[in-house]
Amino acid sequence: MRKLNLLLCLVLAVGCATVTRGVEEVYMVETWPAGATVTLAWDEPATLFVEDDGGDTRGTESEGDPGVEKGKKTISFTRLEGMTPATFKIPRKGAFTVTVAKDGYQPVSVHVKTQVAGTGGLAMAGNVGFGLCLGPVGGVVDATSGATLEHVPPFVKVKLEKVDANPTLEPPSGRGDRVK
Repeated sequence: MRKLNLLLCLVLAVGCATVTRGVEEVYMVETWPAGATVTLAWDEPATLFVEDDGGDTRGTESEGDPGVEKGKKTISFTRLEGMTPATFKIPRKGAFTVTVAKDGYQPVSVHVKTQVAGTGGLAMAGNVGFGLCLGPVGGVVDATSGATLEHVPPFVKVKLEKVDANPTLEPPSGRGDRVK
């Protein structure tokens, strides 16, 4: 029983939300029509944990970083790009702007912010509930990793509006003088 309690304490030390929800999520962007260029631009640099491909990882090792598994490395970035429909693996932490553009259509921008998720708050409360067992450490890990957060809106889906290719530039007077 004592070993089970110790194991439970160690799990809680890394943060309930970090363990149950993770620090990354999948974010989707869809457009009609499909095939638009989509850019996610962060307000501040963001960090992702990726599998180590065995290549040169100098300066990217995540050893000593809480919640990062051995065999993974961290990358920092300020923007991601893709083509719709697009799915991105992104950190839960950090606000960003989604910009969608396609030739012949009006570009669309949506600002995506973060808020505490219902399940993230519940997991954070788990740290408080087990406060005698390194719960505060887990709370700090959860709060700094962004594991308790979710993005709002949770995805972007837009219908692109066509740009009028031949706008009428006739003056209202009907005299026939072209407007420049």
